[in-house]
Amino acid sequence: MDFSKLTKADQIIGGSGILLLIASFLSWFSFSLAGFSASANGWDVGFLWGRLPVLVVLAMIVWIGLRRFSSVSLPAEIAPLYLAGGAIALLPLLKLLVGESGLSRSFGLMLAAITGVGVAFGTYLKFLEVGGKIDQLKGQASTFAGSLSDKAKAAAENAKDTTKDTTKDTVKDITDKDKS
Repeated sequence: MDFSKLTKADQIIGGSGILLLIASFLSWFSFSLAGFSASANGWDVGFLWGRLPVLVVLAMIVWIGLRRFSSVSLPAEIAPLYLAGGAIALLPLLKLLVGESGLSRSFGLMLAAITGVGVAFGTYLKFLEVGGKIDQLKGQASTFAGSLSDKAKAAAENAKDTTKDTTKDTVKDITDKDKS
């Protein structure tokens, strides 16, 4: 395996990703009371905070490995997907900041947060490497936000109509019962 085929972004994503995997097995939270203690690792704290970031980063490492070291024909790289993967890798950092009620943060969570930042930085470099441009994202983000806003308005109108219909049906049912 010729590691010289890896770009700097690939190396950062790979190295940080492997450390994130290791950190996921270390203690993230601990609890002690009257001689009793317990701890939870990244696989115990929920899919969103621990498992999802590790699985996404491992998928990125496999993708990079296939692109660099195999003759498998893969689709073109999509720059914004790297940023999405980097954002998901930041979830342990968010968990570090939010914490868990009544539990102490442990070394594994701190290491996962640091490696998540490393992966996010690597994915930003990868985004630039495959031709992504920040200006391009601004346009996509505003289009996406506008689309979400339209969907939210439609959902609110639908909910309002459903509430009116339900209220009318309830009033009718009560009135019919009173007449009986």
